[in-house]
Amino acid sequence: MLFLLLSVQLLSILPCSFSASLSVAPAYSTKQTCLSESSASDSISAQLNTPITGGQFTFYGIGGRGACGLDIDTPTKSAAGSGTLFNSNAAWVESCLPDARYLLNDLVCINRCVKIEYKGNTLTVPINNKCSECAKDHVDLSEEAFNWLEPGGGSLSPIFGNTDTNKWISMFLARGGRWKRLRMIANPAFSVANLKKCMCLLIDDSVKNAINFLEKARNKGESFNIHRHFVEMSFDVIARVALGQRESRQFYTEMAQLAIESM
Repeated sequence: MLFLLLSVQLLSILPCSFSASLSVAPAYSTKQTCLSESSASDSISAQLNTPITGGQFTFYGIGGRGACGLDIDTPTKSAAGSGTLFNSNAAWVESCLPDARYLLNDLVCINRCVKIEYKGNTLTVPINNKCSECAKDHVDLSEEAFNWLEPGGGSLSPIFGNTDTNKWISMFLARGGRWKRLRMIANPAFSVANLKKCMCLLIDDSVKNAINFLEKARNKGESFNIHRHFVEMSFDVIARVALGQRESRQFYTEMAQLAIESM
């Protein structure tokens, strides 16, 4: 997947409104999630409705759940905001969505949108993920949102990529958004977004199995060593994600047992 970096004429973080050239509503309302703005952690209010000139937007792969706990492909046009807009002390709370998933109780994740004015067009999309390495004036869009603003996908040299002002820039010297773009060009298969697509299901399955074992141990009404359960789950996740083990093998994997005994 190619990773492009383009200049933005105006970028603003603001409460969601829908009067621009194209406005995309958040996937859920606060009534659906049961999150409350009044009780949410807040590091974004100072930035609301404050235009930023000369910002940048990029795009990233789609799929899985983002830093807010929301599906990053719902809606298909969405944004990952700068990590500086997130509150590091925000808590995860159980939502009242049908799957009772936990959501990050951070104001940036509660019906906050980014509005981008670019080449005479205006796009407003909800923030449902975090771009940890992005500066405040850099927004990472879903590919569909990016393509709405830049239908041609931008121009990119197949050899050098988007070299900005220095055609000899290397991935070893680049920083921030430029490094991320060059990293994606050099090895798109192992981008964070693509790895999340294949890892999430494996990790979720291992965690669910670990919870089942914990519940069985609890139901016996006796004390038990929880450390071993976490060790089993950790080995299981590593074996499945890094070593190609297909199924969960907690508590009956010979190699894991040998490793535990050696500790």
